[in-house]
Amino acid sequence: MKEDTLMCIDEKRNHLVNFLRSAATLLFGFLIFMFGAAPMAKSESYDVSEIENHLREIYKYHGDALFRWQRPIYYIVAGLESEATKQLVDDQFAYLSELTGLDIQEADPAEANGNFLLVFASPMAQIAEVKSLRAIFGEAGESDAEYRERLEDLDKYGRQSRTIKRTSESIAFFAVLTDPTSWKEELVGAHFLRLIVQGLTQTSASDRIRPSVLNAVNTLQPSTRLPSFDEAYLKALYGERAKSDRTMEESLRELALATALELNN
Repeated sequence: MKEDTLMCIDEKRNHLVNFLRSAATLLFGFLIFMFGAAPMAKSESYDVSEIENHLREIYKYHGDALFRWQRPIYYIVAGLESEATKQLVDDQFAYLSELTGLDIQEADPAEANGNFLLVFASPMAQIAEVKSLRAIFGEAGESDAEYRERLEDLDKYGRQSRTIKRTSESIAFFAVLTDPTSWKEELVGAHFLRLIVQGLTQTSASDRIRPSVLNAVNTLQPSTRLPSFDEAYLKALYGERAKSDRTMEESLRELALATALELNN
């Protein structure tokens, strides 16, 4: 009797094991059918309202209309120590030219046609004697002593000096002075990208959408390419949908929608 009972228990256990194996096989097959054999990477997806709130933040100090570059960009990079670093910046300008469709090339010294200037200095006050830079980074009515003191303050507090000029509907000139010595080595490429993107867009930092090259400095991604959100935003900004004859409110709403469409594509 005892042996019959044990055999019955074993038989039931075997049936249960076989059932569980079959169920697991069916479940695994269903998952493969639904999601593929490999786990799917989470795709970046943002609601249009999220994107619009992010755009409102980065354009907070931009003005009352959406300004873009409408003319060729001729860039000058000064103060980089190594040829490899200079090549990195050149590659990033080429990458952003392809991404936006803008005509971007290095300025010809003989033509004196530079309109996008990146100046790296440490300390920043060392440029005080360069008259051509004083014309760019100096302020009206500022004495020599006041100019030098302001540059020394920039060094002391880790700030940048930016100059942006524009016509009635277009960005016409951009220049930035910064000290790169505090940058972490793995973030150098991201810092360069951030400076260039700010020059193309006149934007400020925002952490509303991550990852983005416009996030706070300490959250910059260690990369020489932009996150997919930033690529979509720049494509939308310089695409056919973005108009310069709208109010800022209308422009940001339209730009948010165009960015969402770019992300889905």
